[in-house]
Amino acid sequence: MNQIFVEAQNLICSDGEVWLWKSESLDGVRHFATKEDAQKYIDLHHQFSRENGSEEEAYSIGTEDDFMAAAKKYESDKKANEVKEYCKHADALIERRQLEIKALDGLVQVCRQFDGKVLNKRFHDAVKEATGFYNSFSQYSFELESYSRNCYVEYRPSVMISTDWSHGKKTLYPALQWQWNTGERLEAEKAVAVIEFYKNDRLAAIENLKATKKSYAAYLRLARKAEAIMKKMEGYDYTIREFAKKNALSQYSHHSYFWQGY
Repeated sequence: MNQIFVEAQNLICSDGEVWLWKSESLDGVRHFATKEDAQKYIDLHHQFSRENGSEEEAYSIGTEDDFMAAAKKYESDKKANEVKEYCKHADALIERRQLEIKALDGLVQVCRQFDGKVLNKRFHDAVKEATGFYNSFSQYSFELESYSRNCYVEYRPSVMISTDWSHGKKTLYPALQWQWNTGERLEAEKAVAVIEFYKNDRLAAIENLKATKKSYAAYLRLARKAEAIMKKMEGYDYTIREFAKKNALSQYSHHSYFWQGY
């Protein structure tokens, strides 16, 4: 064993009242007879890190009460950071929806300009200019996608409007589908009504995302309890789990996948 570690280990006093722990993780709790011994232990570990070109870790020294207070603060900060990270994620999704709404508003203006006109390359060029989105007709949809490639796909704005090239003859929801293909004359107000449906869907999604920021912490607490229960359930014999799944538990609940054998 490295001589530095031997010297550091000899400073530890298992029943000492001075506590030492890693500041960032609260790991590596050690006990010492005096603060001087605890500080010497830190100095030796930092010396070893320097000699090996590794990063020095931060340590804290205190009493048992100090450690318990630090642990409580650590858990509180951890929970706050988890919520902060989710809010950051939700805000990115909200921004995506807002950009999609802006693009849909631009599409509405283009549709009004092309009312009664035959759709061709000029239409797609106008949409591209007004929205900043690539756009095209496919077999099943009118697709608009942001130029930007500098973000995760999950946050990249895009709109996919369902199409019906039968002009309402083969669909139950003609008012919710784009019906004007290349070479056909656009009916602007009908098209705007379809676009408004997709815009309202995104407005509702934004409000829902805002609400989730307030409920994430509660969900995470519940999910962790469920995770702990499921971990205990994994310890039971497969025969028990399968029999209970088929004979004692709901067969129609959308939670039934939890009872699958492992």
